[in-house]
Amino acid sequence: MKKVDDSTDNKYMSLTTSGTETDPSEFTVPADETRDRCRICGINFKMVFDHDEGVYMYNNCREMEVLNDEAAAQEKEDVLVHVTCWRALGSPDILTADQTLHEPFHHPFVVMSKSQPPVGY
Repeated sequence: MKKVDDSTDNKYMSLTTSGTETDPSEFTVPADETRDRCRICGINFKMVFDHDEGVYMYNNCREMEVLNDEAAAQEKEDVLVHVTCWRALGSPDILTADQTLHEPFHHPFVVMSKSQPPVGY
């Protein structure tokens, strides 16, 4: 898997100038069970084991910054998205809240706080 250092200092993300020349499968991010779905389409990332690094990685995945709307608690947040979904949006440098799914996903095996029920309950 190709690893190129870029301006975000993420050694697992391989980017070219426009991000469109690289095969989506070359974009990898260390697997994170709390962020296992694309925030653009909602589909789970494909996980592969990187024998060189000795860790599981998400394939066709990159971390993006999302600018939230004025009512949000955080001004911006980092989310994981499919490279193919990001490219379908025109490969923006930063995503806006209206380009992402608004409700974060809750993994069925992650224990939720008793004081806060899962979204939708």
